Amino acid sequence: MSSRKTHDGAEKVYEAAQKWVDCALRADDSLFTPSKAIWSSGWLEELRRRFLDQPDREPGNFMEKLRRQLEGSPSEVYQLIGEALYVHYLIISESAMGSERKKHRISMVLKGSAQDTIPCDLVAGLASGIAHPGDDFLNYYTYQVGFLIEFVEQWKSQQASECDRMLADPQAFGDFLMSMSVTSNLLAAYSSRVLPQRQALLHLIFPDTFEAIGDDTESIADYSTQPTDDGDHQFNPWDEFVKRAQAYVNTGRLERDEIAHKLGIERKVAAARKAVLSNDHAWAGLVKKGISSNLIHRISLAQFGDWVDESPEEALRALREIWTEDDVSVAQRIQAFCNSFPKSAVSGAGTRMNIISVLLMGLDAELYPPFRTTVFNDAYARIAYDRPSQGADEAALYEHSLGFLDRFIEEAKDRGLPLHHRLGAQSVVWAVSRDYWEVDDRGDDPNEIEDQAQAGPDLPTLADQLHLTNDFLREIQTLLDDKKQVIFQGPPGTGKTYVAQALAEHLAGSKDRVTLVQLHPSYAYEDFVQGFRPTLENGRPGFQLKDGPLLHAAENARSEPNAKHFLVIDEINRGNPAKVFGELYFLLEYRDREMRLLHSDEPFSLPDNLYIIGTMNTADRSIALVDLALRRRFYFVEFHPDDEPVKGVLRRWLKAKAPTMEWLAGVVERANEKMQDDRHAAIGPSYFMKDGLDNDGVKRIWKHSVLPYIEELLFGSGDLGGFDLDTLRNEADVNGEADAENEGGGTQ
Repeated sequence: MSSRKTHDGAEKVYEAAQKWVDCALRADDSLFTPSKAIWSSGWLEELRRRFLDQPDREPGNFMEKLRRQLEGSPSEVYQLIGEALYVHYLIISESAMGSERKKHRISMVLKGSAQDTIPCDLVAGLASGIAHPGDDFLNYYTYQVGFLIEFVEQWKSQQASECDRMLADPQAFGDFLMSMSVTSNLLAAYSSRVLPQRQALLHLIFPDTFEAIGDDTESIADYSTQPTDDGDHQFNPWDEFVKRAQAYVNTGRLERDEIAHKLGIERKVAAARKAVLSNDHAWAGLVKKGISSNLIHRISLAQFGDWVDESPEEALRALREIWTEDDVSVAQRIQAFCNSFPKSAVSGAGTRMNIISVLLMGLDAELYPPFRTTVFNDAYARIAYDRPSQGADEAALYEHSLGFLDRFIEEAKDRGLPLHHRLGAQSVVWAVSRDYWEVDDRGDDPNEIEDQAQAGPDLPTLADQLHLTNDFLREIQTLLDDKKQVIFQGPPGTGKTYVAQALAEHLAGSKDRVTLVQLHPSYAYEDFVQGFRPTLENGRPGFQLKDGPLLHAAENARSEPNAKHFLVIDEINRGNPAKVFGELYFLLEYRDREMRLLHSDEPFSLPDNLYIIGTMNTADRSIALVDLALRRRFYFVEFHPDDEPVKGVLRRWLKAKAPTMEWLAGVVERANEKMQDDRHAAIGPSYFMKDGLDNDGVKRIWKHSVLPYIEELLFGSGDLGGFDLDTLRNEADVNGEADAENEGGGTQ
């Protein structure tokens, strides 16, 4: 039975792929400009030298790095990488990456060539795609496109007759492609990441023989483990996966960083289970406290907590079902829980199962380890393991992951790596999939490793959740990478503190790596850095030297040198910064220097992996100014309701959460226009970003929060009649109609 896809547009993909085979593998031709030598050994060698042999170590995404790498290249090199990107994009379905985005990226590269557009007959090949090929394929362009270049380069080193033979024999071609060793140091260091490209090429070139890859299709039939006639085995991705697992286990982190931490969560969840089954009145607090960890995304955790608080009877019933002492299967427990766990509380089977899996840890974490969709999908892609069927429910997702862990334990055992339980296997899968161990194990320069937040889809997702823009968050990330210290400044209610915490947790990868402190007028150096505190020992009063949050954060950062840690200082200008920071003014600027602290003889320095985000209110003139010494040591990021992306936050939030209340955005914008003489007195969006917002809620917030704020700011400047809610709404409606009329070119 043919594995060729037949959905609308699929044939255009295969036609484009075969045209590339004829141009690049049978000749040295160009895909975009036939009869022009583009896929030649000479141009491939030049592209390889610039793209693979000289990796860009500066900050930036793939396109930014590529632009720097190709600067000054001949036109043919630009066209070659543009055509390579085209081939790379052929397999990707429209749902995974839109055709417009594909075309835009290719066109950006082609600007450096004589052929600056994609030929019309090839544009259709980008539209439908074949499959969702997995996170590695979508995120790590350097490795996927780099392998494509090296494959063609090695292909052209074969005799022409041998190439003709392999193109006529799918099995022979597959043997060559799957067993081909990469020679680039960059690709060799991450050899498992190129597996998706190997599999994609197999299907594109021989669609009737090899299955497509992706979560909406079956993986390639277990081709990689089929024996040849002489009994030898071809490339087996389990070999590489277990090898990487062994390297991680050898670091000694498995028990220390993963197992012990998760067993601690098991104990807390088990205590919550006991309270639920015994009708202990404190059950709700124990449940929320028990599952609070870096295993569950902060937003999902908050949604679950809200459900427990708002629907305690429903939540109690669901928890009794999943934690029942009856002898029932894990699938039955999950299904029974889901029957009482509404999707309106937390949606998405993967997200719901993430929460449910942590609850299951209360039964036995070694048997029921935590689950996260992205981690397991990454692992499935690495070893061509079948993914769950499309539309699988929570129980099916989890049982599939348990089956994978059991298979992993057996494969590891066969290769001399004992993994004693599913929790250990899950912990290794997490580490291997996310490459947390690689810097220590190989001693590579960390700058050669693509930043996970930059490469993956998480930062855009966070931007959507915060109703900001990806560019805005990316700029802040760049500022942090450069100076390690930023301050968010703006009027109250603009989300400075919320964004600071959310971004810090995202970049750190765990809320446990984020320390939060809020300054106030009474805060001193002894509270923030280190000082003597009164104690009572054996009934006698005394003093003991205690570390403050700054030293605790520094110690945590030093214990994990390859992880980012954050210190979030809320209201940084409400204290006296010079008094609070003391000699840290020097250390903030000179991270590589040591000095003695006020109350200690031990030398101290700020760890290079400790980042600081401060927030500063600019509305209160008594605290708005900070000394120049502090300003010189921080980058400042403006959060202002009159400037994007903060200006559009409320409108985007209302559109997503309360579409009938979208008029409110116009009201706030109109009110801010009336206070334009003092832009730091603007009304921020956070006042209104509350679940269940309705007209009565808006009136209540306006009367008891917004108007008193405006009255304080405009004290002695006239009455507040112009800030009446109904008046502002009418004015906003009139302005909106006028704007719409102007956009349409005026009246007839």
